[in-house]
Amino acid sequence: MSERDFSIDVLDAKNKFRDYKLFQIFNQFLVGFTTLFRIIARSSTTANRNMKDISLFSENLRVEANNIHSITREFTSQIEKSSGETHKVSYEIKKIKTQLGQLIYRNNRILDAATMIQKKISDGVENMSNGVYANSELLEQNKELKQSIQELWKKFASISQVTKDLIKISEQTRTLALNAEIEAAHAGEFGKGFSVVAQEMGNYSVKSSEIAHAIVQKIKAVQDDAKLTEINVLSSVEFASEANEQIGKAHSYYMDIKDSIENVTKDSNEFFKSMENLEDSFLQVNQIVARTDKVMETLVLHTKEVLQAISSQLKNIDSINTIVISTFQVSRVLNSLISQFDIPNFKNTSERQKAAEGIIERILNMRGIIINSLYSKDPLFLNILEEEKTKAEQEFSDFIRTKEKELQIQEEKIELNNFFTSWKEYTKINEEILFLLKQKKAQDSKIVYDTKSKVKLKEIINNTIEWLSDE
Repeated sequence: MSERDFSIDVLDAKNKFRDYKLFQIFNQFLVGFTTLFRIIARSSTTANRNMKDISLFSENLRVEANNIHSITREFTSQIEKSSGETHKVSYEIKKIKTQLGQLIYRNNRILDAATMIQKKISDGVENMSNGVYANSELLEQNKELKQSIQELWKKFASISQVTKDLIKISEQTRTLALNAEIEAAHAGEFGKGFSVVAQEMGNYSVKSSEIAHAIVQKIKAVQDDAKLTEINVLSSVEFASEANEQIGKAHSYYMDIKDSIENVTKDSNEFFKSMENLEDSFLQVNQIVARTDKVMETLVLHTKEVLQAISSQLKNIDSINTIVISTFQVSRVLNSLISQFDIPNFKNTSERQKAAEGIIERILNMRGIIINSLYSKDPLFLNILEEEKTKAEQEFSDFIRTKEKELQIQEEKIELNNFFTSWKEYTKINEEILFLLKQKKAQDSKIVYDTKSKVKLKEIINNTIEWLSDE
């Protein structure tokens, strides 16, 4: 008995049963199932590889987190020490400010004393000026008095000479009277009257001589007094000149002292202004230190919060590691199960099949992004998902352009453009969903997803499988 040939020509059988509706449905199911199974197989392999990378990254993250935790703890310790030092600096600045206030107070007292001394010196300078003026006047008067005494001395000398001449005349008159009296005695009776007259003349001449001698004595006494007065006036002039010179020197000293006091006052005023500026600077420094102290305290609190966050992050990393290990095990089991199936054309795939699988894979990735966005309550994570969506859109566009060049049949290129048009419509729907999420209209976004996004997704996948099953 000859052996029968039970081999089936798949292409011939496919052409025979192509017109049957049930076969078409079953064929699409097989194509879709095979495609999805291939995608799952690739995803499982990729997930397995990614789990290894994530496990490695997670371990590195743990090490870095531990390092950060250690550094943050040390930083917190240093900040606490710095905060203590800042307290000390603030205390020292307050002490310096107090001492500075005392210094300003003492400088004010010095300034007041210098002002008082300056006033007294000004009064002394004024009195000295008045004394110099009065002494100059006295000196001038003494000089005039000396000149008057010298003139009076000359007049007294003239009077003395006249008086001496008068004494001589009196003596001559007395001599004549004696001679007349002698002659009258010789004349006898006739000369008696003349004798009386001669006697009287002699008496008058004696008295005149006595008076003249008395005048001479008085003039000599007056001359002696005038001489003594002249000597006193000369001494007074010399004393006044010397006193005037000493007063001039004292006036000069007073002026020097006055200038020195003015310089001291000026320096004290500048010192006072400098101290005020320094006090203001210390006040500003103290305020800065106070603010720094507050910042330090806040920083200590924040670093403690960071420590707590890092500790929590370490726990999360441990949880991630546990999940990664579990997922890695599931991935290995899945790969083991998939390897039991002999998937047709798993290695030798056509360009259409690659394009279809790429479309389905990328559109499912977009669906995952939208699902995560719908159930995310973190605005930051929502922004990250939006960035992922933008990248996925660009990647899909680049994929379509690349496949367009690789496909040889024009009809396939047209079909690919149709998929691209559907993709654009799908992305617009997703943009509407993200916009509603940003407006915090979660319920409205879910409605748009259920009524538009899911429908469009199903349409694209069905068209892709149908396009693939026609190959």
